[in-house]
Amino acid sequence: MKEEVQEVNLSVGMEYWYNQQFAARIGYFYENENKGNRQFLTAGVGLRWNTMEMNFSYIVPMAKNHPLANTIRMGLAFKF
Repeated sequence: MKEEVQEVNLSVGMEYWYNQQFAARIGYFYENENKGNRQFLTAGVGLRWNTMEMNFSYIVPMAKNHPLANTIRMGLAFKF
């Protein structure tokens, strides 16, 4: 059972939409040290208009020399 508990990841986040057009987001990701030890904060913004949405986020790792340091993620979504 101890092995299965170590495989559980924890992710929490908050999102705020202003006028259903602009979003601000913040989150935290935790993974057990025996299963990868990924721990980082994320901060992001989003923009929505008509049927299109653009999202940007930045990863702030909790450890030095982390491979995800200074990672910027971008996403583009369309509603059909």
